[in-house]
Amino acid sequence: MSGLAAVTVPTLMVAGDLDDVSGYADGVRWLWENMTGADRHLLVFQGARHNLPTDPLPPELAAHFAYRERYEEPVWRKDRMLAITNHMLTAFLDTHLKGEAAKARYLA
Repeated sequence: MSGLAAVTVPTLMVAGDLDDVSGYADGVRWLWENMTGADRHLLVFQGARHNLPTDPLPPELAAHFAYRERYEEPVWRKDRMLAITNHMLTAFLDTHLKGEAAKARYLA
């Protein structure tokens, strides 16, 4: 844990609270809680699994259930997740890279 506490780079983590790959409580959330030296933010999609803020599945793979099951999120619409993630990422970058302190309110 001391290694995580030594991280000082501003960090934005995105996770689903039902992450079945990395885990949430004992995975992403645990990492976030232990990065105490960093200005960190955690965006959580309730009811979502692991593959969330990614681009949509290519049309040529959409007909194959194995790919849909692996890459698509069954609870959240992909376009909605991307819009929310892009909004939060923009606020994060504006705050930490551009120094626009007013944008930090979107991260709270």
